[in-house]
Amino acid sequence: MFYGCIFSKGWVQTSAILVEAEIDELEYYDMDRRRRISYAPKVNYQYQYLGKYYYSDRYSWTVNYDRAERYSAAKNLVWYHVNNKPIRVYVDPDFPQNAVIERGCKSWTLKMTFIAGLVLFIIGLTAVWMFVRMRKNK
Repeated sequence: MFYGCIFSKGWVQTSAILVEAEIDELEYYDMDRRRRISYAPKVNYQYQYLGKYYYSDRYSWTVNYDRAERYSAAKNLVWYHVNNKPIRVYVDPDFPQNAVIERGCKSWTLKMTFIAGLVLFIIGLTAVWMFVRMRKNK
């Protein structure tokens, strides 16, 4: 979903009302068999764009859970829902049924995945280059 992070930078900002907001938990065990819990916002919201009403459940372009950043975001959204306060969402002007609350890719997981992929790509290119050089020297 990296493309969504890039394309949504130009989307239109509008307000929305949360229909549902809760903190989603993911329980797992780490390599040392310690129990861990990570969190993410689980939302459903209604917004209006050019006179029509739409619903969306997308929080961000990355689907990941963490223990701090996403927990804070989920807590804030639950507060907005309980107090019936509007939130800011970003709407695709070409396809208004597409909307997102967090349009950038601030996710640490996504950045690390991209960096790891880039490093592996460079290692692969180096290996191919060395292989070609060795064959030429024979």
